[in-house]
Amino acid sequence: MSGGERLPGANDDFVVDLERHLAAYRFARARAAGRRVLDAGCGEGYGAAMLADVAARVVGIDRAEAVEVAGARHRGPNLEYRAQNLERLDDVAERFDLVVSFQVIEHLPDPTGFLSALARRTAPGGELVVTTPNRLMSVSENPYHLREWTAPELLALAAPVLPGVRMLGVHGSERVVAYERARGEQVRRILRLDPLNLRRFVPAFVVHRVFPRLARLVRGSMLEVLGQDYVRTARAKGVGEVRVLAGHALKNAAIPIVTLLGLQFAQLLGGAVVTETIFAWPGIGRLVVEAIFNRDFPVVQGVVLVVSLIFVAVNLLVDLAYAALDPRIRTETA
Repeated sequence: MSGGERLPGANDDFVVDLERHLAAYRFARARAAGRRVLDAGCGEGYGAAMLADVAARVVGIDRAEAVEVAGARHRGPNLEYRAQNLERLDDVAERFDLVVSFQVIEHLPDPTGFLSALARRTAPGGELVVTTPNRLMSVSENPYHLREWTAPELLALAAPVLPGVRMLGVHGSERVVAYERARGEQVRRILRLDPLNLRRFVPAFVVHRVFPRLARLVRGSMLEVLGQDYVRTARAKGVGEVRVLAGHALKNAAIPIVTLLGLQFAQLLGGAVVTETIFAWPGIGRLVVEAIFNRDFPVVQGVVLVVSLIFVAVNLLVDLAYAALDPRIRTETA
């Protein structure tokens, strides 16, 4: 999806989310027979491939990394994927009988402009189908979503742009609703670990670039740890879920996370040279560049020494963090 979030086509942890997404594509598939279709925000392409089974032609557009995955997994004579900035839809010259955009609008800074651009890509007599999460049904905040709407709010947004627009909904069974409530409660328990809402002060660049990498690493580590015997034993003894996650699971799952943070800090030191030089910021990176151009070798040697000491100190802190997080490492060292 645009903005960095993408729903994978095959992942047991997102079955409910995937089925909700596929329900929208099934709805669109019933209207796609023999028509030219544009899928704006096609992601990994499984939905566009579903539409291509009945449509005359399907064009899926999304970020370059998304359409690369889609093109490798789904091919067909009437199926095409293009890398396209969804905020510049007017660059797409064609018009289509059916235009769909599922779970995209909440990622974009100008939702009204996006709807207008989708309407301009819809041929006369064509249909436009857009879905977005209902804010009242969201189980937790999503760092990728710039905004979510209720049904009346979305209708008020779309009506001036799309005359005659209709508002429909996707409703889960009682089992699905119970599952969503339980998942929401788990999320709220975890968010209690951040009572000051410090997560809201994280820069957008970190959220969209660094967060996905860390999130995948944390998720993989936590899934591995949560399957361990000591976690099952703690739960069997009646230990609270927050204590199980924070006190038992997260500490042991944090080892690879700490390693990654140490490597990221090393990259930060190296990137300071480029960043400070380009933006003319005072700092150690700019200092060493100026010293090199001025042939001030004592300053160069001093900067190299300081950076080396910082790098060694960070690696030492990482090693100490290992021992603090995992008692087994302290035992082996002793």
